Amino acid sequence: MKLPDALTSLADVLDPATAMRRLVVPMSGNASSEAVAAVHSLILPPALEAMAWLYIDDLERAHDLCQAIDDATGAAIHAIVHRREGDFWNSRYWWQRVGGHPALSGQDPVELTKVVEAGDVSEATIERQRAEWSALAAFCAA
Repeated sequence: MKLPDALTSLADVLDPATAMRRLVVPMSGNASSEAVAAVHSLILPPALEAMAWLYIDDLERAHDLCQAIDDATGAAIHAIVHRREGDFWNSRYWWQRVGGHPALSGQDPVELTKVVEAGDVSEATIERQRAEWSALAAFCAA
């Protein structure tokens, strides 16, 4: 998983090779205090900050931020948060609001949501989730 330059310091607290390996996590209580402190130390625009919270599996903080981002990027982050918490219906609702996102060209996030909902925890599915995150994080950083 590739981290945008603005988020490279997060690799010190959570190796990109191990980040976002779980497809579904509880809404809160997943991030280490060290990882939370690392994100708090960054000065980021809201969408990129939400992506940082997703990277360390702090869905609640990512959700709080993406709710206030009223565009396709905010809706995409919102969809990912709900998929990762296991609220698949809500995730599909937010993907419908996104329509198509330029960062996710060639990817099918609705189909990924269906695969995760079906319980596929294969390495290929994990890599799809990480590729989706990387593409959207790069877009937010640009």
